[in-house]
Amino acid sequence: MVTQVSDREMMFREIYRILQPGGQLLVWDVVIPNRDDASADVSVVPLAAPEGANGTPNGYGLVWIDGERDMSLFVRLASEIGFDVEAQRALNRGVYLQLRKASCAC
Repeated sequence: MVTQVSDREMMFREIYRILQPGGQLLVWDVVIPNRDDASADVSVVPLAAPEGANGTPNGYGLVWIDGERDMSLFVRLASEIGFDVEAQRALNRGVYLQLRKASCAC
């Protein structure tokens, strides 16, 4: 999941709502630092192509819509909403999370 939404909490709540009990959500997103230059409208993250790709340089760019976006933001949102954080890994300018909705305790 790569997101360009201003209300990530709403997004996580909706995913949690529709996910079946025991269902899993995998999150990959880029780390967006605080905006130091008020004239900069876009943050660009270079991406490395996987092995076997044609080697063309690539990148991921997005319009700055709010403050910093890092691992702690995603872990906090996921935990507050009720996801179990099963795995988290910091990547080069990115984050990876493995989240699970608790099974029904009916």
